[in-house]
Amino acid sequence: IWETRGEVARLVARLQLKRFDYPAQRTAIRVLDRMFRPSHGWGLDATGVGSALEHLLREGESGWSLDGRITGFVFNARVPDRNPETGETIEDPSTGRPRQVSAKEIATRLLEMRVQRARIEFPADPDILAQFPNHTAEIGSGGARVFRKTGDHLVDASRVAMLRLFDLEHGDGAAAPVRSEEHTSDSSHEDLSRM
Repeated sequence: IWETRGEVARLVARLQLKRFDYPAQRTAIRVLDRMFRPSHGWGLDATGVGSALEHLLREGESGWSLDGRITGFVFNARVPDRNPETGETIEDPSTGRPRQVSAKEIATRLLEMRVQRARIEFPADPDILAQFPNHTAEIGSGGARVFRKTGDHLVDASRVAMLRLFDLEHGDGAAAPVRSEEHTSDSSHEDLSRM
């Protein structure tokens, strides 16, 4: 669960569901949705088997659904490359068409940009401290980064959060604002949006 305070995205909670079937995961997310009421909605790694969970969450249960409040991201899908600051499509100068990159590459750039600009906060969590520094990539034959696929669950969850924020700010169908109404506390204003 992420929240934004001004320009800073902060990881405030995480829950790992092991050995839960898809309906049980949907029920757990329904409870989390009620508890946290994330104004940014939900992002999901829908690569491979994650698409089944996305379908169940859109379908919902007992009158509850995340349809319209969830985005499933397929990391290995080729998507138009976009400027991480403006959202504008980046053209390939040799063809004049949008340059294509993987969704994982865009998500990684967004994550890197937030880290470099100190616009992201993580808790002191041993799993985060182990996964982020040990996550590596190599340059593949086509010149693109190829990321190691082990020990990266928290890195991928962070990528999903960055893509969700980016899509809400720069996407075509951005239905929710990146920042919610301001809350006042001792004449200071803080943005407490959650996603």
